[in-house]
Amino acid sequence: MTKHKRPRYTDEFRANAVLMLLAQGWPDKKGAQSTVAKHLGVPRPTLVRWAKREQNPPPDEIVHIKRQDMVQRLEYLRHLLLDEAQNAIEDAPLNHLLTGYGILTDKQRLITGQSTENQAVQINMVKVNRD
Repeated sequence: MTKHKRPRYTDEFRANAVLMLLAQGWPDKKGAQSTVAKHLGVPRPTLVRWAKREQNPPPDEIVHIKRQDMVQRLEYLRHLLLDEAQNAIEDAPLNHLLTGYGILTDKQRLITGQSTENQAVQINMVKVNRD
């Protein structure tokens, strides 16, 4: 009988996996876990345990370094897309470039723990005369 070895994941791999999960909108977005787990070939429960810090989570310092690197790369890509959008106004579908910019912005905000929704609340006060 051959023993089945469990895969060993490096700290760096687990940190990237957790950041990918966050970039997909986890824990709020339905299906984020399945998408990342399938892409990486990691069991979904394992991925979630890493993200929830329940079992063998990646070290905080590696996650922090990876997050900063990812944020910088996304920022760089956003600027490239904006530059290209300015150059492509006459030649390319501007909506495609701006959609890409929006997606990169959302991913950057998700991995830094910021909201991707922009909601405003307006309160109207009515003065009532009591005679």
